[in-house]
Amino acid sequence: MTLTPKERVGRGLDVLAAGLRPYIDLHMRASVDGRDWVALLAARDEQRDGRPRTYSIEDPQFVLRVLTQEWRAFGTDLTRVMRAMAEEVRQARNDWAHSPSMPEDDATRALDTMERLLSSVGAARAVREVRALKVPGDSVEVGPVEVDRGDAEQVPPEQNDAQQAEPGQPEAAPAPETEPAPETPETP
Repeated sequence: MTLTPKERVGRGLDVLAAGLRPYIDLHMRASVDGRDWVALLAARDEQRDGRPRTYSIEDPQFVLRVLTQEWRAFGTDLTRVMRAMAEEVRQARNDWAHSPSMPEDDATRALDTMERLLSSVGAARAVREVRALKVPGDSVEVGPVEVDRGDAEQVPPEQNDAQQAEPGQPEAAPAPETEPAPETPETP
């Protein structure tokens, strides 16, 4: 079975939530002296909004909200780049949840950003699972579901340098284009 771009992003969001859980739990628990931080956030929001709240660390929307709104709890361990990636994935999650379909380019970008965010917290297994979802029509095994392999177009490495970089490693910058210096007449 070939997954649609929207289905691949949905699976990626589930992998993202599971992969970020240890990182988020470690920092959030430390910020509230080991107490149940999920229940504390629910109680705070209930008091503010006047209606009961129930949150789950399994919910990608909640996980992304914690990273983007409770970022102070992470101190300097959550960089601005990581926060920006979380914001981008949060927007992609909202698009995924409220649109009947998702363009392939948007799905690829969302999955790439998920992969980078997971890599930045050292979630190697989740990185591999999200990476497997990035190739449309590829047969991959994700969790308990096996996805059929289609005939994916192969891109030569020279056209795909950014995807060849290892997680956590900077991508190679393209060589600057330079023009030859204009010839100047020799003066005696």
